[in-house]
Amino acid sequence: MTGEHGELPGPPRTPFFTPERVRTLAARIGGAALLHRMDTAMRGFVAANPRLRIVEHLGPDALQDVYGTVVAGRALPENAHIVRPA
Repeated sequence: MTGEHGELPGPPRTPFFTPERVRTLAARIGGAALLHRMDTAMRGFVAANPRLRIVEHLGPDALQDVYGTVVAGRALPENAHIVRPA
């Protein structure tokens, strides 16, 4: 890869696009296995971070409220917001 000052050291850079990686993994191991892995990882992450608080919201109005809070810089770092459709 070439940067402002010429060739950069190290291995070649590889782009990483999460949705494509998820599709590839789902195709390889199956959707149910992928969801199980993600659920297990998320539960472990939450358990290892006792300050983390899951905050659930419902509907498009809630989504706008949460988004506005985050953009305005008023979101608390310990809150993990989950917005579900109504």
